[in-house]
Amino acid sequence: MKRSRGIALITILAICAVLLFILGVGLKLGGNGVLFVSQVHKRNVALSAAEAGVYEAMAALANNKSYSGLRTGTLAESKATYRARVTNSLSSGGSLAVVSTGEFGGVKRTLRAELEPDALGFDGVSVDGKVYVFDQGYVNAIASPENPVARPGNMHTQYIGAEAAYQGRDFGEDGTQPLVHVTGGLTSNGSLGNTYTRTARTWASGVNKAGYRLDPVQMQSGSFTTVTSLLGGTLSGNTEIGTDPDTSVTKIPNKLIVPKGVTLVVNGRAEFLGGIAGDGEVVVNGDAIIRTDANFDPNTKEGVKVYASKSVFITHPEAELEDSKVKAQLDPIGDYFAQMPMEATVELAIDMPTSAPRGGAFFTWFNSAVSSPDSEFDLWYNGDGTDIHPGLSQETKDWLLNSDPIKNDIANWASSTSGL
Repeated sequence: MKRSRGIALITILAICAVLLFILGVGLKLGGNGVLFVSQVHKRNVALSAAEAGVYEAMAALANNKSYSGLRTGTLAESKATYRARVTNSLSSGGSLAVVSTGEFGGVKRTLRAELEPDALGFDGVSVDGKVYVFDQGYVNAIASPENPVARPGNMHTQYIGAEAAYQGRDFGEDGTQPLVHVTGGLTSNGSLGNTYTRTARTWASGVNKAGYRLDPVQMQSGSFTTVTSLLGGTLSGNTEIGTDPDTSVTKIPNKLIVPKGVTLVVNGRAEFLGGIAGDGEVVVNGDAIIRTDANFDPNTKEGVKVYASKSVFITHPEAELEDSKVKAQLDPIGDYFAQMPMEATVELAIDMPTSAPRGGAFFTWFNSAVSSPDSEFDLWYNGDGTDIHPGLSQETKDWLLNSDPIKNDIANWASSTSGL
């Protein structure tokens, strides 16, 4: 019996030793696991802090689009910190980068983000001088070429003086009331004036905004190839044309593309009859007349920076020049669609009636259906008071109702130009 008890005791002691060993290994592994989880947590919190620094930089840029500098902060709950360095070279054709480092518990994470201008933080039109509105002018915007969704188009001038910053002119002297249609805000440092009709979401005078400053001396530095004529196309390098800023006239009949890193200098009046595109720079030592291009160019990322020592006239794509004056026939269809509300495309698609035709015939159908709506039309048009069936905004309704006088013209235009 003693022998058996002794063997049993040894066996129990052996089992206890094995259990203690397993427990020790488990505690060791468990401790490593806790340490690993703790480090992952610190890295995630540090990363969140770095992201917060990027958003802090974006907020600073929304208030001042030319901002460069350092932003620092501490997250309220975790007490993690961030340092975000903003390097902004957009005004000189460069990039906009944010390098943000977050730190928590001795762990650091760094992010680098390259940002692009968005219409929410930039004015579609921003000038120092007076703005003359000849008959009709429209300012719309999109987020970016990569994300062409509607954004409010803003217009601002820093001009302040005895005269109003915005001046309306009946260019054709036919009794037309000048109109400025802005889908965002219309602002000025000086007086807005009252010689035109304005439609804008907001408008205000006495607004002081620091905008970009183009330096013509810096833009004209470097070597240039001198030419005597330009027909259009893509410039391959820095180019100069014109000899006398007071008497030379340069007419470019076709669309001109100025790539990034390339500068065009025109001495004298410049007439861009085919429009201009690209991401380069243009200096006009005189007046500049630029026809807008009806075709959107998705390859343009930043747009052309234009400096003119005198006035810049931005005209209709089919405008003509007669005796140094810009002449353009009003296009009622283009005029109508230029005033399309920013949210209309989204609103129109919600609960669209199955009877609604596509293309230009839509407006004929609408003006007929609105006078005797069925239940499907009423749900689309007025909604039912819920988020699922919101109906159309009053702004979109008014825009649709204004199509009645030209509904047949729209249908004919659509069928003749695109087969719609």
